[in-house]
Amino acid sequence: MATSRRTVAVAAGQARSTSRSPLDVPAQYVKGVGPARAVQLARLGLRTVEDLLYHAPHRYEDRSHLASIASLVPGQKQTTEGVVLALSEKRHGAYQFVAALSDNTAVLQAIWFGQRYLRRVIRRGTRLIVHGKIERAGRLQMVVEEFEILTGDDTDTLHTGRIVPMHPATEGLSPRVLRTIIAQALSQYRDGVPELLSPAIRHRHDLLPLGEALRAIHFPTSLQEADAAHRRLAFDELLILQLGVLMRRQALQTIDKGIRYAGDGDLLHRFIGALPYAPTRAQRRVLDEIAADLRRPAPMNRLLHGDVGSGKTVVAAAALWLCVGGGYQGALMAPTEILAEQHYLTFRRLLAPLGVRVGLVTGGAAKREREHVRDALRAGDVDVAIGTHALLEGGVTFGRLGLVVVDEQHKFGTQTSWS
Repeated sequence: MATSRRTVAVAAGQARSTSRSPLDVPAQYVKGVGPARAVQLARLGLRTVEDLLYHAPHRYEDRSHLASIASLVPGQKQTTEGVVLALSEKRHGAYQFVAALSDNTAVLQAIWFGQRYLRRVIRRGTRLIVHGKIERAGRLQMVVEEFEILTGDDTDTLHTGRIVPMHPATEGLSPRVLRTIIAQALSQYRDGVPELLSPAIRHRHDLLPLGEALRAIHFPTSLQEADAAHRRLAFDELLILQLGVLMRRQALQTIDKGIRYAGDGDLLHRFIGALPYAPTRAQRRVLDEIAADLRRPAPMNRLLHGDVGSGKTVVAAAALWLCVGGGYQGALMAPTEILAEQHYLTFRRLLAPLGVRVGLVTGGAAKREREHVRDALRAGDVDVAIGTHALLEGGVTFGRLGLVVVDEQHKFGTQTSWS
């Protein structure tokens, strides 16, 4: 079940109107985009205003320090400001457009390659901020990577003189173009984006308001503000994920299509009695909760997590035993063949004394062996199947599947999680 920010806002009661959210507006209608550029954006998956506002840069460049021309250091990338004293063009070989800039401390030759349109844009007397690598070839010069034309007292720059967001360049969409489009989307639509969190929650968790975070993720005033913006948006993503899980769970609870296992408490006692040790208090609590879930008519959807060695494997084995004891088959899917084989040995050791027949299903097994296990599963002669994603292949059919356990170690690093 996919859960969008718009869906969550409505579900949380934050959106009182049924009118269209600014997030849903097609990117085409952002000023300066239009149909042709919208096609280019769509290739990046940027189809709506929401896509643009949440398209975070992959890094930042700090261009906020404006060095005087006299202090520029050859070999370094730097940002400086000056007024155009003279213009020239070099037409032999690769086209170069050259502007001599002065800030009253020295003169810098600013060089652009292949950008003939600059003849119509830059004039003598134009005030520029330029950013690029400084070189000294007889004279101090810079191969310009970014520039901005300043007018009057203009200090609100996008591409220079600030911490600049950097996106990968793609065909037809340079970082500069994408930066300009996102800035325009923020200007037009940021104030209309619904805030999911109350002031009290934001204060409790020290979070930026959403509109401020959307601005700061793209155009921060400091790297610390960029970190705060990332933190707010990450909080929202996790909140939306959790709300989506809760909404899905609530929907499942209303569907009377789950397997209602008979409440035979002796099954759990038999499993615990077969263990060479007593389960911990936490294990026993979780086992009781799982047993209660299995007795309900609604499907069980549960995440079990804990540190390495905390006993999650035993809990998963107990759940599968309750499933088998209720007359159904169970399955456990692991992310790798090595882990599946380890689980197979462990679960066979835990469950075989109780009469549970455990089988192994992996893609690396011999064809004859795979076919034998598949036939046994189909006939109900295997109670618990341990395997990799090979369990999902079309040829694997269960006679009476009642419970699936997924080892999500590949998502949680060294801490195995069972769901």
